[in-house]
Amino acid sequence: MQRENLRENMLLGMGNPLLDISAIVDKDFLEKYNMKENNAILADETHKDLNSDLIEKYKAEFIAGGSLCANLAAANCFTIDHIRHPENRKLIECAQFFYVSGFFLTVSPQSIIEIAKHALANNRPFIMNLSAPFISQLYKEPLMQVMPYIDLLFGNETEAETFANEQNFGTRDLKEIALKICNLPKQNENRSRVCVITTGHNPVILACDGKITEFPVNVLSKTQLVDTNGAGDAFAGGFLSQYIQGQSLDVCVRCGIWAASEVVQRSGCTFSGKAGFQP
Repeated sequence: MQRENLRENMLLGMGNPLLDISAIVDKDFLEKYNMKENNAILADETHKDLNSDLIEKYKAEFIAGGSLCANLAAANCFTIDHIRHPENRKLIECAQFFYVSGFFLTVSPQSIIEIAKHALANNRPFIMNLSAPFISQLYKEPLMQVMPYIDLLFGNETEAETFANEQNFGTRDLKEIALKICNLPKQNENRSRVCVITTGHNPVILACDGKITEFPVNVLSKTQLVDTNGAGDAFAGGFLSQYIQGQSLDVCVRCGIWAASEVVQRSGCTFSGKAGFQP
């Protein structure tokens, strides 16, 4: 696929519409709300004052995204009826690629399955992200119901290790885990499953057709690192920007690394200006 063939609505995404309230806090704040660095959890009653605390006591920024302590609020109201509305169904029919956040399993697994079956029936790539360790633990059943439809799966090292533990893979070796994920039962036999595991400043692991390829990342200095929130999403976005253009998996991974490297140097999952990645 050539760049000139790109059009609107080629890639359809499904996830929870959330607003990040982001601020630089101290460890006492994290302990107050029983939170850990670089973690992702669902908010509960113990977090009811968290947002007001951030706004009143810190210099908070408001950024579209997915808070690491997420209050799903209106997102919980999503039902399968939404994707069956004629206007939205038209977008689904028009899309050639489908990307679903693992977080959406907490809201509407039925909607995910319907989209996955549509992708399968039309031989279109269905892509998903493990998103957070708790998805593999608390939403194991719906995740494994979707797994046979997944053509391309993203995850970081912690998410991959948790998934492997929950599925009794018997290994913590990320390369073995990636290969085992690829070998899980799959509906669409027209394309091999691809598994991509990011590992922070260590090489990205790509598994496909029984082979492992590693891609080094650009190691940034501590002074360059501003905010790792959204690094995984940025990687997925960079990867998909090339994937929908028919670029090789090597180019897709390199663009993912480039995008993540750019985003972690900014506050929140944000970007401005023209992307400078060169295939």
